[in-house]
Amino acid sequence: MSRASPRVWLESAATRPSPPRFALSRKRAELQVARATAFGLAVACALIGRAEAAPFEDTTRQRVLACTGCHGREGRAAADGYYPRIAGKPAGYLFNQLRNFRDGSRHYELMNELLALIDDDFLHEIANHFAAIETDLGTDHPLGINLVGQPALKSFLAPVAKVLENSGAGLLAVKEEAGSDIDPLAKLGVPNFSPIQDSRFYFNYHHTAADTLDKIVPRELAETAAINAVLAYALANLEQPLPR
Repeated sequence: MSRASPRVWLESAATRPSPPRFALSRKRAELQVARATAFGLAVACALIGRAEAAPFEDTTRQRVLACTGCHGREGRAAADGYYPRIAGKPAGYLFNQLRNFRDGSRHYELMNELLALIDDDFLHEIANHFAAIETDLGTDHPLGINLVGQPALKSFLAPVAKVLENSGAGLLAVKEEAGSDIDPLAKLGVPNFSPIQDSRFYFNYHHTAADTLDKIVPRELAETAAINAVLAYALANLEQPLPR
């Protein structure tokens, strides 16, 4: 049998019809991945069924790990901006949204299926999992953290204060308010936090024509960013929910 020349073979390949392509929406793809993952886990469990199962950590922290894949570890949304921020939202608002997804009055297939068998008590636990942080007193040197909520919050954050002592930000102060923007959340029982800042000079510039970026001290701006990062990381990794 004769063999076609390379040129003829390439021309034939170039004119060969392409396999059909199927459009797949983002949420449909996510749902299929979730189902495939669940199936894979079921098969794996069946294969090792005789092995003793490891104890399940039945905590709210463990339960809401499913949320972090889309909404981010601290609930501040993923980098692509596709999913909404849930950190700092009122507990009542979060509960209503979760219930609406579960009951089908709000439609997003992945969330509808994820919440289909979840009862109201469980949804309340999820909604109450988040805290609120506000930074609204400039960028002067931070001295520590304001706490609004149960007095026991202070003992929860004692290790954080220890870490921040080296930068002169180890104070913990229980206050009536941590910031006007998040105070409505505090009234709903959400723990509130904010940096304690050296604000002696803040109102020299605040809401004046002199309130410009050249007044910022880069080192103090970095310190303010660091205290918020340390606080957010600590709250996200607490072994127990914050007291309410």
